[in-house]
Amino acid sequence: LRKAVGNKFKELGIGNIKGLDECTYCRSERYYSYRRDKETPLQMVTFIFKADE
Repeated sequence: LRKAVGNKFKELGIGNIKGLDECTYCRSERYYSYRRDKETPLQMVTFIFKADE
Protein backbone atom coordinates (compact mmCIF):
# COMPACT_ATOMS: atom_id res chain seq x y z
CA LEU A 1 0.00 0.00 0.00
CA ARG A 2 2.81 2.40 0.88
CA LYS A 3 4.45 1.86 -2.51
CA ALA A 4 1.16 2.30 -4.39
CA VAL A 5 0.43 5.58 -2.60
CA GLY A 6 4.01 6.77 -3.18
CA ASN A 7 3.72 5.99 -6.89
CA LYS A 8 0.41 7.86 -7.12
CA PHE A 9 1.91 10.91 -5.38
CA LYS A 10 4.81 10.88 -7.84
CA GLU A 11 2.34 10.71 -10.76
CA LEU A 12 0.69 13.83 -9.32
CA GLY A 13 4.00 15.67 -9.09
CA ILE A 14 4.47 15.24 -5.35
CA GLY A 15 8.12 14.33 -4.80
CA ASN A 16 9.45 14.84 -1.27
CA ILE A 17 7.66 11.89 0.36
CA LYS A 18 8.70 10.65 3.79
CA GLY A 19 7.43 7.69 5.78
CA LEU A 20 8.25 5.91 9.02
CA ASP A 21 9.00 2.22 9.36
CA GLU A 22 7.14 1.96 12.66
CA CYS A 23 4.18 -0.23 13.53
CA THR A 24 1.35 1.66 15.25
CA TYR A 25 -0.10 -1.68 16.41
CA CYS A 26 3.16 -2.84 18.06
CA ARG A 27 4.25 0.49 19.59
CA SER A 28 1.42 1.07 22.08
CA GLU A 29 3.58 3.38 24.20
CA ARG A 30 3.92 5.74 21.26
CA TYR A 31 0.89 5.28 18.98
CA TYR A 32 -2.84 4.74 19.24
CA SER A 33 -4.19 1.85 17.15
CA TYR A 34 -7.87 1.13 16.63
CA ARG A 35 -6.99 -2.42 15.48
CA ARG A 36 -5.21 -3.02 18.77
CA ASP A 37 -7.39 -1.09 21.24
CA LYS A 38 -10.85 -1.45 19.62
CA GLU A 39 -11.88 1.94 21.00
CA THR A 40 -12.16 5.40 19.52
CA PRO A 41 -10.99 7.84 22.23
CA LEU A 42 -8.74 9.66 19.78
CA GLN A 43 -9.17 11.28 16.42
CA MET A 44 -6.50 11.82 13.82
CA VAL A 45 -5.97 14.76 11.52
CA THR A 46 -3.57 14.59 8.58
CA PHE A 47 -2.37 17.56 6.58
CA ILE A 48 -1.00 17.05 3.10
CA PHE A 49 -0.02 20.05 1.06
CA LYS A 50 2.00 20.95 -1.97
CA ALA A 51 4.39 23.83 -1.39
CA ASP A 52 4.85 26.49 -4.05
CA GLU A 53 8.00 25.92 -6.06
